[in-house]
Amino acid sequence: MKSMTYGTLPTEKEFRTAYDTTDMRDGLFHFGNDERLGNCALNCSQLWKEVCECHTLYEQWGEDETGDWLSCVLGCLGFEWI
Repeated sequence: MKSMTYGTLPTEKEFRTAYDTTDMRDGLFHFGNDERLGNCALNCSQLWKEVCECHTLYEQWGEDETGDWLSCVLGCLGFEWI
């Protein structure tokens, strides 16, 4: 687990490395009944894009739900916001 200051994203290279080394069903990151994305499965590039878009919203509006969503997704990939 890599600890980072709350609100900080890993670099794209760190993100891709974490994605590639995380054991996922069929190599995709799956969401089920997610309030933001519904039911879907994203590859690394799609997930990185979604994380970046969500992070921009978080920085603009500072919504707790958005920060929580990012923290959960990043946590699944081995990044911890503290």
